[in-house]
Amino acid sequence: MRHTYATLLLSDGVSPVYVQQQLGHASIGVTVDRYGKWTRVAEKAADRLDDTASAALDEVVAKR
Repeated sequence: MRHTYATLLLSDGVSPVYVQQQLGHASIGVTVDRYGKWTRVAEKAADRLDDTASAALDEVVAKR
Protein backbone atom coordinates (compact mmCIF):
# COMPACT_ATOMS: atom_id res chain seq x y z
CA MET A 1 0.00 0.00 0.00
CA ARG A 2 2.84 2.44 0.81
CA HIS A 3 4.48 1.86 -2.55
CA THR A 4 1.21 2.37 -4.41
CA TYR A 5 0.44 5.51 -2.40
CA ALA A 6 3.87 7.01 -3.13
CA THR A 7 3.73 6.05 -6.79
CA LEU A 8 0.29 7.57 -7.29
CA LEU A 9 1.27 10.80 -5.57
CA LEU A 10 4.46 11.25 -7.56
CA SER A 11 2.89 10.29 -10.88
CA ASP A 12 0.30 13.01 -10.24
CA GLY A 13 3.07 15.56 -9.81
CA VAL A 14 3.01 15.88 -6.01
CA SER A 15 6.24 17.20 -4.49
CA PRO A 16 8.72 14.49 -3.46
CA VAL A 17 9.16 16.42 -0.18
CA TYR A 18 5.49 15.88 0.62
CA VAL A 19 5.79 12.17 -0.22
CA GLN A 20 8.89 11.94 1.99
CA GLN A 21 6.94 13.42 4.89
CA GLN A 22 3.96 11.15 4.29
CA LEU A 23 6.12 8.02 4.24
CA GLY A 24 8.33 9.11 7.12
CA HIS A 25 11.61 8.76 5.24
CA ALA A 26 14.60 10.22 7.08
CA SER A 27 15.86 11.99 3.96
CA ILE A 28 14.59 13.07 0.58
CA GLY A 29 17.31 10.89 -0.94
CA VAL A 30 15.56 7.74 0.21
CA THR A 31 12.31 8.85 -1.41
CA VAL A 32 13.89 9.98 -4.67
CA ASP A 33 16.12 6.90 -4.94
CA ARG A 34 13.18 4.56 -4.48
CA TYR A 35 10.42 6.44 -6.29
CA GLY A 36 12.23 9.01 -8.44
CA LYS A 37 11.27 7.38 -11.71
CA TRP A 38 7.67 8.39 -11.04
CA THR A 39 8.35 12.12 -10.72
CA ARG A 40 7.14 14.34 -13.53
CA VAL A 41 9.65 17.15 -13.06
CA ALA A 42 11.39 16.72 -16.41
CA GLU A 43 8.07 16.43 -18.22
CA LYS A 44 6.76 19.61 -16.61
CA ALA A 45 9.95 21.50 -17.44
CA ALA A 46 9.75 20.39 -21.06
CA ASP A 47 6.10 21.41 -21.25
CA ARG A 48 6.93 24.89 -19.92
CA LEU A 49 9.75 25.23 -22.43
CA ASP A 50 7.40 24.24 -25.25
CA ASP A 51 4.82 26.76 -24.06
CA THR A 52 7.42 29.53 -23.87
CA ALA A 53 8.81 28.73 -27.31
CA SER A 54 5.34 28.62 -28.84
CA ALA A 55 4.40 31.96 -27.29
CA ALA A 56 7.62 33.56 -28.56
CA LEU A 57 7.04 32.19 -32.05
CA ASP A 58 3.45 33.43 -32.04
CA GLU A 59 4.70 36.88 -31.06
CA VAL A 60 7.25 36.96 -33.86
CA VAL A 61 4.67 35.86 -36.44
CA ALA A 62 2.15 38.44 -35.19
CA LYS A 63 4.69 41.26 -35.66
CA ARG A 64 5.25 40.41 -39.32
